[in-house]
Amino acid sequence: MARDRLRNPEIQGIVVLDKPAGITSQQAVSRLRASMRIHKAGHGGTLDPFATGVLPVMVNSATRVASLMSTDLKVYRGTMRLGIRTDTLDPTGEVVAEAPVEGIDEERVVGALESFLGEIEQVPPMYSAVKIKGKRLYELARKNIEVERKAKQVTIHGIELLSMDLPDVEFRVSCSTGTYVRVLVDEVGQLLECGAHLTTLERETSGQFHIGNSITLDEIDELGALYRDEESSHDDSAEGRRWRWSFEEGASWWVEKLGDSLMPVSGCVEAPTVQVSSEVESRVRHGEPVRAADFPPSGTPEFEAGEPVLLNQADGRTLAIMRATCAADRAHRMPAREPVLEINKVLLPR
Repeated sequence: MARDRLRNPEIQGIVVLDKPAGITSQQAVSRLRASMRIHKAGHGGTLDPFATGVLPVMVNSATRVASLMSTDLKVYRGTMRLGIRTDTLDPTGEVVAEAPVEGIDEERVVGALESFLGEIEQVPPMYSAVKIKGKRLYELARKNIEVERKAKQVTIHGIELLSMDLPDVEFRVSCSTGTYVRVLVDEVGQLLECGAHLTTLERETSGQFHIGNSITLDEIDELGALYRDEESSHDDSAEGRRWRWSFEEGASWWVEKLGDSLMPVSGCVEAPTVQVSSEVESRVRHGEPVRAADFPPSGTPEFEAGEPVLLNQADGRTLAIMRATCAADRAHRMPAREPVLEINKVLLPR
């Protein structure tokens, strides 16, 4: 899609999306792109199609800071069904084993859950997107081909029983990225000697992104329809044609409507932020570094040589990712023309 057909290339940030069940993470991103009329978007952390919850979606130039975003801590709320094991370890698979659950009480379940606290090893399930020799495991699994998988280390920071109504057990787990909750539930079922599979899963937290700040895909679609209606209702009588919102006006509309569900880059990246004058911004766009004389007299954050530093505009958007050539406390003692921040990536070229 050509740039002049896009209404919102000026939007920058991370949309905290509440992904619905029944679609892939990429399908959710595609719907968001269509409704918001943006060219580029990417998600941070895949959710299985049956799962719901927090899916951070980087919009436009925010996709260029993905490597600086930390989403290591995950918090999930899920339900396991005891007594039934499936081949996919979730509700989408075929039942492969059944066992009675009578006699299993809360004490046994709590003990089984808490036995997985700390660092553990998990073997990726066959029904997963992991690649081995260029093939996705789920592609091999559908052909009834099972291959050896290497175990990987993950961390279970906390796990608790929320409610229990046999055969269903509701729980919450906080864990490191890369943890397969399906595998965890399967292993709990084996420990209880009855088998189990995961029936529901909601991601409540992914790094600094929380379900309380999220927006649903249906709400995004509704905003997209409202945006198109409001845009088409404007006429430029002097020109005698339909008026098209400018990129800046379109971005402002979405920023206002999305509210807390659109997080700025500087609020999602663990890096210090510097704001400079519009004159310095213009020079950075033309490839020049930020020099010692460009720093404001006060309010400079701390940073060390070699660290990434975000350069923010007055409107709160991140103009560029810079690399510090020295520690911040040296900047004011250096010659005026000496580069302090060198350009790594310019996010908002003009």
